[in-house]
Amino acid sequence: MPSTAIQKRLVNSFIAATSSTRDNAQRFLKSANWDLEVAANFSGEQDTGSPSPARHLSLWAMVASSEPVDTGVMSLKFFTSCFQKRPDRTAVKRTLSQDARATDDTESGGGGGGSSSQSRHVPRSLPQPVKHQTKPPVSHAGAKPAPGQPVSLSKKDAEMAKSRSSKSIVNSIIKPKPKYFNSNASTQSRSADLEPTLNKMFDQLLSDEDREADANTIGVGSIQAYTELLKVDMNSYEFFVVCEIVQMESFGQITRKGYVDGWSQAFYEHKVQPDTAAHAKYVRACIDKLPRDPAFFKQVYRRAFLAGKETGQKSMDKEIAMAYWDAIFVPGVKPWRTGRVDWLAAWKRYLEAEWKRGVNKDMWNQTLEFANKTLVDETLGFWSEEAAWPGVIDEFVVWCRANKIVPTPSKGNGSGNGDEMEFDS
Repeated sequence: MPSTAIQKRLVNSFIAATSSTRDNAQRFLKSANWDLEVAANFSGEQDTGSPSPARHLSLWAMVASSEPVDTGVMSLKFFTSCFQKRPDRTAVKRTLSQDARATDDTESGGGGGGSSSQSRHVPRSLPQPVKHQTKPPVSHAGAKPAPGQPVSLSKKDAEMAKSRSSKSIVNSIIKPKPKYFNSNASTQSRSADLEPTLNKMFDQLLSDEDREADANTIGVGSIQAYTELLKVDMNSYEFFVVCEIVQMESFGQITRKGYVDGWSQAFYEHKVQPDTAAHAKYVRACIDKLPRDPAFFKQVYRRAFLAGKETGQKSMDKEIAMAYWDAIFVPGVKPWRTGRVDWLAAWKRYLEAEWKRGVNKDMWNQTLEFANKTLVDETLGFWSEEAAWPGVIDEFVVWCRANKIVPTPSKGNGSGNGDEMEFDS
């Protein structure tokens, strides 16, 4: 049901169109479910027994000349019913001048009967139907209608206008992002050229010998030259930082894939530009944070194992492992010693005397875990036979106690608190 304001408007329009009383207007409109055109026809049928074409034209002229209703219910229902519901819709579809003449003929009874009872329903105050019904001439693109001339839109034009209106409303709500939201556009454009640039930098590191052997791998000689470009000491722990960045997987080799992937990661995560100066600056920053960042130190330490083993091997030579431990456990970074014990020296002496095999990944990784615990408890109270330490570390503890490096616990105290090693993830 329409709102009260629209009901009043419909009642007034019905009275103007049919000259009915207000009570009759309300009664007919309520019976027609507030459909103005249906109610008017019903009123006409009560008077004459048949619907009046003049009434259609009068109502059309009245609606067209009136101010638009808030929701457009009245005019929309009326136009729809005129073209789709009424049996006399063909008369409405004609030009208004033809409709007016047909109306005059119908109401005059062929031109000689004077005014009929139907004519009283056309209000005198309404403008002539022809004036409001005349369709404007088809205007060319860009042409404007004459002042006072109603605008007629085809179905296609109306849909296009509605679409444009909807788009303008959406665009007014969802505005384009300002330019500063695209501040990373330059970064994105540079990233498109990142891989070709890094490949070109890698090619520049290849020696003639590298190109003959494998153009996708840098050998030992080229690695030394590369570390010099980065201002890194190849014989110190600094070299292992470079190994981590370029994802080194085997002794004496840097692959193209590791180089490109590693420096691409540095670019995306830390905005390191693809040039030698920026790479050297980033390497130095990583070296500086190594003593302060235990997680990063562990990451570099584990990369050292990969950088020390030969391609296809699961272990590295004991001599290389001992040299690497010398380079890693250094003062200023992570010295492996406590107030009473030089653990690194004791560990090397034990390996030289007792260990005849290579160093596998588990032994390498657990040595760091053992070292971390000895720095907290130099009495080895954390160790126990039940803990799952590698056999080489169990034997090292026994060797340390046998050589009076650490005191042997009394029988009443057991062999320690049973702290367990950290397993590899």
